[in-house]
Amino acid sequence: VVALVPGCGRPAGSREGCGMASEVYLQLRTAWRGRLLVNGTYHDKAREFRVMKLGWTEERERCLAWQYGHGWRCFEVAELGEVTLGGEAPDIDLERAGKPPVCVQVVDEE
Repeated sequence: VVALVPGCGRPAGSREGCGMASEVYLQLRTAWRGRLLVNGTYHDKAREFRVMKLGWTEERERCLAWQYGHGWRCFEVAELGEVTLGGEAPDIDLERAGKPPVCVQVVDEE
């Protein structure tokens, strides 16, 4: 299942080069909108996280996430594997979490 990527990280008014969202990206979008827990692998290590921003940087799908037990993480969506969605993600104390890194230049519509 694929869907058209809204905006797709291109300059305003340009749709040239826009592709289709990957299956993992669509899963992450569902998790982001539903504030769901995500489990998966990244660089062959197990990860448990909540999607905080989703979008594109230089036309690559990117995800800013809160990885439980580790803090802010920036994921290249293409490098995430074995992604499954769980129940509602635990709350995050954003005041104590500190400033997140900037890793998503064009944010998808939540």
